Amino acid sequence: MPFDPVSLSPATDAEAAALAFAASLDALLAETTDETVEETLLQVGNLIGGLSAKGFAHDLRTHLASVEEDMLGEAGDYDGDYGPRNPYARLSDRLSDAIDQARADDCAEWLESAKAVMTRVLVLLSEQAA
Repeated sequence: MPFDPVSLSPATDAEAAALAFAASLDALLAETTDETVEETLLQVGNLIGGLSAKGFAHDLRTHLASVEEDMLGEAGDYDGDYGPRNPYARLSDRLSDAIDQARADDCAEWLESAKAVMTRVLVLLSEQAA
């Protein structure tokens, strides 16, 4: 399927940016030998409930899936009489938009917080090096 820029939404952009940053943190964690950096990365992991052995990108995806699952479980906003657990149920546009927005909001919030934590450690390390 060719690239379709019309299908990109702000939620997609926010999620992509957060997942890209998470992947870069996974790479940093795999390569670092600096104890301060490791501790800082663990602080970033705590922003979404603690860092698992599978890494930041996995944890972020898992968190987003749970956000979506929680919203689906609480919603009675489905078209048809299929019910929330039926795989053939269709989400209403309103619920689908709300899920997209919640995912985007969580990604944006996590990304901002993660960058703030990482910036503090980079400033500290640069001061120590000077």
